[in-house]
Amino acid sequence: MLIAGQWILPPAVVVTLGLFECVLGWLVIAFIPSRRLSIVVVSVFVLFVGVLALQANAGLQRCSCLGSSGLPVNTVLVFDVFAVCSCMWLREHWCQPLRISSDMVADLIGGIKFAVPAALVAALGWFGSLEAASDFIAGSPLRVNSREQFLGQVEPNTEIVTTFSLRNTAAESIRILGAKSSCRCFAVKDLPLELAAGEEKQIRISLYSQSDAGSQRESAMLIFSRSAPRIVLGATVLVHPGRDQQDAKLKREKSGD
Repeated sequence: MLIAGQWILPPAVVVTLGLFECVLGWLVIAFIPSRRLSIVVVSVFVLFVGVLALQANAGLQRCSCLGSSGLPVNTVLVFDVFAVCSCMWLREHWCQPLRISSDMVADLIGGIKFAVPAALVAALGWFGSLEAASDFIAGSPLRVNSREQFLGQVEPNTEIVTTFSLRNTAAESIRILGAKSSCRCFAVKDLPLELAAGEEKQIRISLYSQSDAGSQRESAMLIFSRSAPRIVLGATVLVHPGRDQQDAKLKREKSGD
């Protein structure tokens, strides 16, 4: 279903894929005598329910992930809850184990250990970063390759400008009205900004370094024209001691001597 969402398949195709996955889960639970495998299958459906619940709580009316781009969030949520309950009922009341070699089941269970690392590698290759993958799973209409940037060492009271890449993965346009920054020294430029469906744009952010030496991190939360999961962009710099601070430090050291 995650792969289906990349191409924004029609709702009818999405429902067909969902039914296939549900039936496959029922068959696994009913015929494979492995408690661990059944727990994995049920956990996958529970994960879907959690993601959809987050989307519904965020105010989204239609799914923007899990391949359900054209379907109402509440409808898919009810479908997944039904899948979880039916899987649990089948496991409890109707189980007809197939005669499968124990070594085969052991190999299958052992292969599950590699599911999470494989998913992480796939996320890096498909989306470019884990943050972009998490944005997709959470149903965010905007995909950001990296929400945090380290801008290196800078001098005190210096302005640094960096860019963030934003891509609209929703089926409709989205407008960024403004941003709420943690400090006046952190400003988001090029706002307001509108991105059409599938469009990718760069947004500039300027950071004015503090006068004191040390690490400085600032952030800004984007404000959208419609309900959407929160997106916070951040930048960190390491402020190098200025000449005045170095001279003051030398004077203190000499006076101490």
